[in-house]
Amino acid sequence: MSFKYIFTLLILISFHSFCQSISSFFPKSSEVLLSINCDFNYDGIDDIICVTEDTVSLDRTLFFFKGLDFNNFKVVARNDTLIMRSYDGGMLGDPFYGMNYSEDTLIILFYGGTSWRWNYEYQYCYDRKNSEWFLFKEIYDLINLNNIEDIDDTTSYSDTTYYKRK
Repeated sequence: MSFKYIFTLLILISFHSFCQSISSFFPKSSEVLLSINCDFNYDGIDDIICVTEDTVSLDRTLFFFKGLDFNNFKVVARNDTLIMRSYDGGMLGDPFYGMNYSEDTLIILFYGGTSWRWNYEYQYCYDRKNSEWFLFKEIYDLINLNNIEDIDDTTSYSDTTYYKRK
């Protein structure tokens, strides 16, 4: 048996275990849209941040899973309203532009609109001392593409809000 075959088989088994281990937290009508493996609490065990979509209602949920060991997870946080649905982006379609994790910070991006284009960026930080996630920064941009040559206060808007830890 070649190394390549064994390696591929191990990846498939690991992915199947991953799907089984966290799928018990979702309704049967949900599917994982995007997931990130990381170690947000620095305990040496993989954690998972993922977005699911209910295939019936099209509602989306953001989950934060703490890894307990190789194949067991616990939901430590979730948000049922943050992730926009596929039809919330206007003529550009699905506004969920993705997410990435780096150094205790999760960045979630949205982009959409028609002649007025908008994008949102939400930055969540993990507080290791209190073992919880909190909204750290919110960025909102808006631009009118009908007047792109004359960008001023009436054709564009940008706002950044920082949140202090309570």
